[in-house]
Amino acid sequence: MKPRTHLMIALAVMLVAVGYYLLREQAAAGGFGFPLERAWLHAQLARNLVLGNGFGITPGTTVSASTGPLWTLLAATGYLISGDPVFASKVAGVLLIGVSVFFVYNLVRAISNDRREALFAAVVTASLPKLTWAGMAGVESSLAVALVLGGVVAHVLYNRPRDRRQYLSTVLFALAAMARPECAIFFVVAMIDRVLADTLIRWRELAGWEWLVPVLVHVALFVGVLAPLLYFNERNGLGLFPNTLYAHVFRSRSGLLAAVALRDWGEFLRSLTVRPFDYAVSLLSVSLRDNPPLFILGSFGFLRLIFSDPYGPGARYRSFIVPLSVVVFPLAMGAFAPFARPEAEGGTYVASVAPFVLVLGTVGLYGAAKYAAGIFGEARRMGRPAEMVIERGLVWLFMLLALAAQARSLWYSGRIYGREVAVVERTEVALGKWIDMNLPQDALLAVDGGGAIAYFSNRPVLDTSGAASPEMLRAIRRGEPFEATVFRVLRAVEPDYAVFRPDRYPDVVAKSPLFDEIMRAGAGTGLASGFRELAIYRLEWELYDEPESGARGSEGHRDGGPSGGHVRSLEPPAPADSSSVREGM
Repeated sequence: MKPRTHLMIALAVMLVAVGYYLLREQAAAGGFGFPLERAWLHAQLARNLVLGNGFGITPGTTVSASTGPLWTLLAATGYLISGDPVFASKVAGVLLIGVSVFFVYNLVRAISNDRREALFAAVVTASLPKLTWAGMAGVESSLAVALVLGGVVAHVLYNRPRDRRQYLSTVLFALAAMARPECAIFFVVAMIDRVLADTLIRWRELAGWEWLVPVLVHVALFVGVLAPLLYFNERNGLGLFPNTLYAHVFRSRSGLLAAVALRDWGEFLRSLTVRPFDYAVSLLSVSLRDNPPLFILGSFGFLRLIFSDPYGPGARYRSFIVPLSVVVFPLAMGAFAPFARPEAEGGTYVASVAPFVLVLGTVGLYGAAKYAAGIFGEARRMGRPAEMVIERGLVWLFMLLALAAQARSLWYSGRIYGREVAVVERTEVALGKWIDMNLPQDALLAVDGGGAIAYFSNRPVLDTSGAASPEMLRAIRRGEPFEATVFRVLRAVEPDYAVFRPDRYPDVVAKSPLFDEIMRAGAGTGLASGFRELAIYRLEWELYDEPESGARGSEGHRDGGPSGGHVRSLEPPAPADSSSVREGM
């Protein structure tokens, strides 16, 4: 079959996977939405941008509140065309999954020059749960995956010192870093690979300056493409990175960025030793669970792409970038962003490296079958035709096992995806719509993240997560406890209402006379997020006395203290698979 036919087969598989996710979403939520709250953050930023209200959560503000500004710009384009952020994001996600499938097909063809291997790799990528989730979730991971794969393909095909097309890969890696900051890791991997390939494979062909000068040009080009974004982040946020990244870093107090900012040298040592190892083990565990046959066969692919294929005479693939990516990415994530766990949010944090795990499995599948057939044929003294029959039989056996495992993972992931959409729809989306209909137009809301709350309520918000409030992040960086910082900012601004998870700030909400619950929305626990309930509190500032400890209110105000204030006790959590919306008096 021709490559075009192979791609049509893979794209058909992709549409089946996408259709299954949409069916699960419709069945669980009764409509279409997003499984991750941060997708609504992109939608809010995109809408404000289109309406000329600045690049911020609250209209009229500009702040570095997007982890993936390139995706936000794409979402704004979709909103401008359709006016529907859900429809536009899902269409863009499907197209980007298709682009990723195309790049994987061409990458494997460059590695093995075998269309059958390329077809299988394209099919398993088209049905990859992490990629399908990313494409349907309305988040930036699908764009990041497509750009990373495009960069790797360009790196492999144009990896010659005198080929000017080699710089295309650097541009794509820089754009990928604008979609997800951790994608900058792949540029570092590409530079390491360029040095290794030129010194281990082409060492007789090149003088030292012939590989060193291009590396320096790549670095300058990468920084040059990112410079406008770095300037924007520095001017409208806490530093060179997006505020959303700093919010995760300072709240988790883990990773090298947190260790340096907080001068925590114990965390600094952990980030260079324990955390990279733990993250790599977690990624290996998730990969094994997703597709055991391909994970096991991936070890053969890893060895093949390190010790065999790059050295073949006339090989197009004279690179180590695929196995290097699988090794370096989890180690770097463990050092810099250990809070972004591989299993979290449908695996979207590691979606950019997941296709390379499948490529290793595909290359290992064919390599293991050929090796096993050769050993068996030599032991039984068979001829080459008999060995080929055995090899084809093993290939089909391995393929069936891998596809069965992939189908099982897709089925299970689709169920989780549908449940997560339902959780977000019945909590944040429901409360956002209720606020829009019931609270004053000029009410200022304190929210924790709250992309959906901001989008549907059409009210100004004070973000207590720090993503849109750099002053909170600066206070946390100075060493202030997080809840104490939240309470101090609330006291300084005095918002009218707060929309929090009851368990998010227990010292602030449960122990202060300030919070009067008026509304709560709950849903059965989502299998991925564990998100259960969200509540709206009226903030009774006239009942507030300055607490002695910063984060706690006076105990005398609870349950009708001297001020006459009270905090309504929370009802027990709703049982799994149930949803409710309760309105207070």
